[in-house]
Amino acid sequence: MSTAITPLKTATETELANLFAKARLSGAETARQQAFARIEKAGLPHRRIEAWHYTDLRAMMRTAAPLAPAPSADWAAKRPWSLVKDDDVFSFVDGWLVKSPKVPKGVTVTSLTDDAGKVADSLNRGVDLSGDIVASLNTAFMAGGLLVEVAAGTVVADPISF
Repeated sequence: MSTAITPLKTATETELANLFAKARLSGAETARQQAFARIEKAGLPHRRIEAWHYTDLRAMMRTAAPLAPAPSADWAAKRPWSLVKDDDVFSFVDGWLVKSPKVPKGVTVTSLTDDAGKVADSLNRGVDLSGDIVASLNTAFMAGGLLVEVAAGTVVADPISF
């Protein structure tokens, strides 16, 4: 007779599950759900996993921090987070895009919150991060992001800064 083994969840893993259930993050729902399913299945990394032998995340992570809310338009307009006065820089606060400059011809920038399907299809394209729980945590709880595409043959003279 075989018995299914159900690993016990730490308080932090339970908090993460509650945060994920309550999170109202726009975009990439399928990618988020798949990422959190990997977290639920594997749990947080611990010392019995050889790659995490010296960094026991399960023991060190005592609580799950709440998700950062999107900054208000008024707060974002004041730009207190940066000394950069350049209007050609993408600016993020706590993962939220607060300033988006014009981009050169041939460059397309898509926000995760604007076109979630397009960005979600591009997440991890050609890269298998399914075994990386930290990457899965990032994907499950990402508040925003950008997909930057440069058309073939396009020459970008100046750097695109973030």
